[in-house]
Amino acid sequence: MLEQIRNLPEWEKYLDYLRKSNSSENNQASGLIRSARYPVTAALHRDLNRPILYITDKPSRANLAGDEIPFWLGEEVLEMFPAPDPLFYEQGSWDPAIRAARLKTLTILSESAIPGGSARNLPPLIVAPIRA
Repeated sequence: MLEQIRNLPEWEKYLDYLRKSNSSENNQASGLIRSARYPVTAALHRDLNRPILYITDKPSRANLAGDEIPFWLGEEVLEMFPAPDPLFYEQGSWDPAIRAARLKTLTILSESAIPGGSARNLPPLIVAPIRA
């Protein structure tokens, strides 16, 4: 299915638009139906070859994306950036697993941006709920 998306004539126009425009102009939702979002995101990740932040409205949808996107891309590029358990105004401690996942994601992202860092073959695709 990814090859079918990538062979569409409009696909190259869309990629050119994303490559030429300022990153602050590309912060709008794609308007895709939900079932098309994962394969289109996977195709974008492969063709643009840069980190992508996939934002969801709820942690449950982020978990669903974390389960679905590896089907299209493979496990090695996906990084989860989970939301903290307590809200910002609550006096609670963060789960150590959430801290570890967030630090791992930030480390991978920063290594690819630092000159001489150990960048991976493919940039990460980061999935995060809006609360993260």
